[in-house]
Amino acid sequence: MLHVRLSAAVAIVVAAFFSGCGEAGNSAKRSVLDFVECDSIALSDLLRCDSTRSVAFEDTDSLWVTNPPILRINDRYMASCQPFGPHRGVWLYAADGRYLGEVGRIGRGPDEYLFPMDILFDPTGDTLFVEDKGRKEMLAYTLSDRRMRNSYKFPFHSKCVAIDSRSGDFVWYVSSSNSNRETYETVVRTTRDGKVVAQGSPVEQLDSYSGMWQTLTLFHDTPEGMMAHHQFQPELFVVSDGSRQVMTLRFENHSFAPESFDWSRKGFRERISTSPYVQYYDVLQTSGLLYVRFCAGGKTYAGVYDKVRKQGCYCAEESIADDLGIGCVPRVKGVWDDRFYCTVTPEFSDCCMAPAVVWFE
Repeated sequence: MLHVRLSAAVAIVVAAFFSGCGEAGNSAKRSVLDFVECDSIALSDLLRCDSTRSVAFEDTDSLWVTNPPILRINDRYMASCQPFGPHRGVWLYAADGRYLGEVGRIGRGPDEYLFPMDILFDPTGDTLFVEDKGRKEMLAYTLSDRRMRNSYKFPFHSKCVAIDSRSGDFVWYVSSSNSNRETYETVVRTTRDGKVVAQGSPVEQLDSYSGMWQTLTLFHDTPEGMMAHHQFQPELFVVSDGSRQVMTLRFENHSFAPESFDWSRKGFRERISTSPYVQYYDVLQTSGLLYVRFCAGGKTYAGVYDKVRKQGCYCAEESIADDLGIGCVPRVKGVWDDRFYCTVTPEFSDCCMAPAVVWFE
């Protein structure tokens, strides 16, 4: 495992928060989640739902024409972010889909950003954080007027993945390939001004490549706390409250790359992308279900694990039947109110007249 050189005071905090980092592999509480492959399955059976509920977005400026890949939801607002391309930006909506306006804009001046890589609602206040990869700053916008009130420099070349709901601390993903001069554990918690508070991960990252874009799918909130995983490894691990819980995904006909795989040799990304191994997978959880989507052998698969029955199944996306009338097999984007949701647009669904968020109920 990797360790940062810390002052004595910070080291005490780290020891209290993430005790036993060096012995994580031995001390972690581990369980296995088994998935059986299905030849075909209905979308309602896959997601364990009977119906859907949708909210259409006002699209007065055709903001969803490129299907923005990031959508964040809280109890009052929905925010959408497009990091790349000519239409990149951040937009705010009311909970009923009414368009409230753009949050900041592209540029180098006040209230502006270069590359809005991600957006995060602040659970401790009326703020939306925009992660500007270009300026390497977290920009804080007040939701009521969509104006920037503060900014926070990145403490290292990294990815902010969450905000702690109790302390307001930033949680960062620092891979072995982008940590600059220092070496850090995969998960690092800092104050908003960049002071390291704690770090630790019960699972060692084996690969030396971890693209910034993929880190958007590596972390997710659950009713039990925040969980994370590495792109090409089967373990899911809790990263909040110093928990040592690790869950290992196991698919009937698809394996993960073994530890003997040449993880650090040049060309790793190209080799693993053409291999039969599981890669680039997303995980989302409700209180009763764990959803997973992954690529392997040139195909995309989706599956769900029932936590109560302790049973999992998965299927190639091309063999999933759309019995819910969505117009496509959607990519689940998140969880709100203990329900999975996705976004659909007329470009990708022949059943919707306007961009919308759809909950599976």
